[in-house]
Amino acid sequence: MTDRIGIDDVRPLSGDGTYPSKAVVGEHVPVQATVWREGHDAVAATVAWRGPGERRDRTVRMHEQGTGLDLFAATIVPDAPGLWTFRVDAWSDPWATAVHALEATRRDRRAEAGTLSGAAAALRDDTLPLGARVGPALDAAVRAVMHDHPVRQLLTRGPVRRVWVDRRRAAFGSWYELFPRSTGGVDADGRPVHGTLRTAADALDRVAAMQFDVVYLPPIHPIGRENRKGPNNTLTPGPDDVGSPWAIGAAEGGHDAIHPELGDDADFAAFVARAEELGLDEALERRPHLDAVALVVDLGAGDAEDAGVLGQVALEVAVVERGQQLAQREVAGAAEHGEVAYGGHGGRDVDRGVHGSTVAGLLDRYKHSFASF
Repeated sequence: MTDRIGIDDVRPLSGDGTYPSKAVVGEHVPVQATVWREGHDAVAATVAWRGPGERRDRTVRMHEQGTGLDLFAATIVPDAPGLWTFRVDAWSDPWATAVHALEATRRDRRAEAGTLSGAAAALRDDTLPLGARVGPALDAAVRAVMHDHPVRQLLTRGPVRRVWVDRRRAAFGSWYELFPRSTGGVDADGRPVHGTLRTAADALDRVAAMQFDVVYLPPIHPIGRENRKGPNNTLTPGPDDVGSPWAIGAAEGGHDAIHPELGDDADFAAFVARAEELGLDEALERRPHLDAVALVVDLGAGDAEDAGVLGQVALEVAVVERGQQLAQREVAGAAEHGEVAYGGHGGRDVDRGVHGSTVAGLLDRYKHSFASF
């Protein structure tokens, strides 16, 4: 017979279980469940858990909490990042039931020694009293063996739960926002010099010395020129104003390009390498879903499938951006005409004639970024 043991209220649980609970490497994760059965026999439980790529369960014995609560708990400590699973296995414990009965019998004999002395004499084995006969079975060493290697009757396996485990720095950390353009210093006349990714890498020692954990870069992509904004968000920029870094998209490229004035892929790789040498993580803001650039796609008749994918992804992305009702309507309308438009921050450069599958591939490249918002 199966499922004779009730296993309820298994925790941790995030919402209805659609998404995994969260933890970091080395965190002590408490697991608890209500375990019960009909009758008075004892029950016991373990947590069976495994990490990413593991084929065999690890197990840890659960311990009853309080008296009469049917609540069992244990602690697991994940030691690697990734998706972990766990479940609670519960069973009827005949050994614990027998020990409880023997203890009750022995207590009764002691409490009523005078009354039961005659009966005890009848139960003697040769010259040994009953207490001496059952005493070894109640020894601590025997109890430990039966605890670690239990006789499990009516074993019932609980539902599998998930825990996503991140690196320890995912739980906490101090972030330093660094604008590469501001790291160029000044020239001999005291005028600011436009910084680059290389000068930004030189500034990382200062960031690390202040005990920051993460260096955070705003967008480093090419900036639109039409309707560019000037200092303090003014609408009348000068010819040398760089514009808002969030107005992404120009002739030099879009979300997969680096602004030429900041450097190239090699410069960015050098920046990342220096940060890692100093024990810093890097966070690069990439916002292909923000209303930053107008991108019009001319889709041929054979690209209807790409248009549908593009429109769906674009609409989902716009919806995720909270409060961007205008962007939602704009993207939805663009999807109907085989195009996706992002507008705002002053960037309205238009790149026409981009093949639909190219853009769909670009959005697919950033689908994991979308999921994080």
